[in-house]
Amino acid sequence: MSETTYWRLHERYQLASRGGIEVKGLGRVETYFLVGKKTAAADIAPVLPLFVPADDTAGETAVTADGEGSDADVVLEPDP
Repeated sequence: MSETTYWRLHERYQLASRGGIEVKGLGRVETYFLVGKKTAAADIAPVLPLFVPADDTAGETAVTADGEGSDADVVLEPDP
């Protein structure tokens, strides 16, 4: 599997590096083997929500990075 898939699965599955392979148009790409599912609860990180709603009791409008309170793009990055 690709490194992108590795980052999506590494907390719940045991994965092993296969090493790099040459991929046409991409060059050398790191790949991984799926070994199995992690079974011990201590090995699995808790799933955290990606969005936590704001407390509406304050009556204030949230301000986004553009300073206008409009919809903003969200960029998700893999764990380091």
